[in-house]
Amino acid sequence: MTSGKELPDFSDCEETMDSKIRHQLLRLQEILVSQKQDAQKERKELQAEKNLVKKGQEELQEEKLLMKETENEFQQKISKG
Repeated sequence: MTSGKELPDFSDCEETMDSKIRHQLLRLQEILVSQKQDAQKERKELQAEKNLVKKGQEELQEEKLLMKETENEFQQKISKG
């Protein structure tokens, strides 16, 4: 324009297609970011649940050992009788 060069001719159809494609790409990017955030949140929740299960298993193992010790003590008392 000011340099004396004319702008390339774009039809309304081309401009519309370009804007549609850009809009679709932006929308896809938003979807991907949202899915990534959801996956990260779910991963954290699963890790927290896994930690709870592990803690529960450790507590059960400790209780099992205490029960075995108590059983052994009881058996010794019975045998001494």
